[in-house]
Amino acid sequence: MPDHTYLFGPFELDPEKRTLVRRGLDVPLGPKVVQTLAVLVEHPGTLVTKAELMERLWPDRVVEEANLSQNIYRLRRVLSSAGLGNAIETMNCRGYRFVIPVERVERVAALRPALATRVVRQRRWVVGALAVAGCALLLVLGAAGSRPASAYARLSPESQRLYSVGRYEWNLRSNESHVRDSMPYFQGVIDRDPSNPLGYSGMADAYLTLFDLDCDSTIADCRRVVSLGTFYARRAVEVDPASAEAHTSFAMAIYEFTNQDAQAEGEFQRAIALDPNYALAHHWYGNSLLVRGLIAQANAQQEEAIALEPVSPATYAWLAEDAYFAHDYRAAVGYARQSLAIYPDRHATVDLLGLAYEQLGDSRAAVATFSRLPRVEREALTAALFAKTGDRARALLTLRAIDRKAAFGSGCTIEIALAWAALGDKDRAYTFLRATPPPNRVEHNFYAFDPRLDVLRSDSRFKSWTRPE
Repeated sequence: MPDHTYLFGPFELDPEKRTLVRRGLDVPLGPKVVQTLAVLVEHPGTLVTKAELMERLWPDRVVEEANLSQNIYRLRRVLSSAGLGNAIETMNCRGYRFVIPVERVERVAALRPALATRVVRQRRWVVGALAVAGCALLLVLGAAGSRPASAYARLSPESQRLYSVGRYEWNLRSNESHVRDSMPYFQGVIDRDPSNPLGYSGMADAYLTLFDLDCDSTIADCRRVVSLGTFYARRAVEVDPASAEAHTSFAMAIYEFTNQDAQAEGEFQRAIALDPNYALAHHWYGNSLLVRGLIAQANAQQEEAIALEPVSPATYAWLAEDAYFAHDYRAAVGYARQSLAIYPDRHATVDLLGLAYEQLGDSRAAVATFSRLPRVEREALTAALFAKTGDRARALLTLRAIDRKAAFGSGCTIEIALAWAALGDKDRAYTFLRATPPPNRVEHNFYAFDPRLDVLRSDSRFKSWTRPE
């Protein structure tokens, strides 16, 4: 375990905690991003090849080199903010080199409570201090060796297989079928390892996702979904109170089913404290922060999640949401495209990608993206785009092509309302807006950020309609 930190410019890097501090304030970076920096800083002035970095960062996984490039991009952005934009040098496509001065600071742990922790600089090596550090390191390693194995390691081999397949299906989670496909695998884990929290947390996450996806439409008995989701989340915590997975499921159950944000946040933070490397805890915590309007904090959590789980289409999709609502439309396009590269059929992400192109003024790309959506939604979105860009004739032609009955039953009435509003007919816009169910608290906050709705914000009818339930 590292017993030192690194100082460079205004930063202090702790490779053990995987934290980067700038003048006493934490820099919000994912653990994998900080680990990338630590590998480079360990050998300042020396080339570290891409192969070496990939082996250090993902020793047990096969990941794309783009994940490493993304980590380097994030580091350069942070370092540039402190005037250190040239700190990481690219070496002829072979790898990277950290080229600014670095000072290594040794930590010496006190063996008696009465002794304060001392710091010994690398340039003054003291034999006695090193002996104390060695003893402290042995004590720490002994304690680490006594820690219980992870919940996954405690599963039987067959349960590990079932849980992995269940999580694969669940991770796609763009529609109900993927979620339901995951549930027999999680149930199999419960049947084989009933004293392990992972089967219960997997089932809880499945019911939470069903509630989020379909409870207002295809699932008739929402109370059953809520009851089962709550049961499995509570059972996961009962089985293992020290499980980050269990507390993440419980946090989301509180957030989704009771709207008790403060209690949910406490559970999310507890989950992250138990295991800072559990990506879903960061991802769902980020979701809850975005819905509450805390866009920057939400983005920081999603970036940590994607650094830990670089092939999650859902996390890239929510990073795209963060960027879109922060009006960083180019970043929204990038994240949405990364999500769709992993799983092309993520409907909501296709929608968001088209809207981001629209906000960038790239109408051709927006129309091409909308063409991938179902007919009524495609026509509603393109009509709104044509109206916004002043192409009144095409907007009206597209609107008239939408069957009125199909329009009211499509769930696209808000897009049709926006088209009429952009055409200057707010009365007709509100005919469709009133046919749209009043927004729940998630939709209410998203509508508060959505730039498309600016044309309606000054109207009292809009303010009344967007009042949260």
